[in-house]
Amino acid sequence: MITPADSSAQAMVDAAPVPTDADLRRRTNLVVQFFRFIALGWGMFRLARH
Repeated sequence: MITPADSSAQAMVDAAPVPTDADLRRRTNLVVQFFRFIALGWGMFRLARH
């Protein structure tokens, strides 16, 4: 059973931009992900200390 909310959510998903090849490579690169994780952790640490 499809409700109106389901169809509007699907329409939003269908209208979303498709990631580029560069985005996909960056998302799957473990080295990049590691540095992003460290940067996020460092930012949270600095925020907590403030």
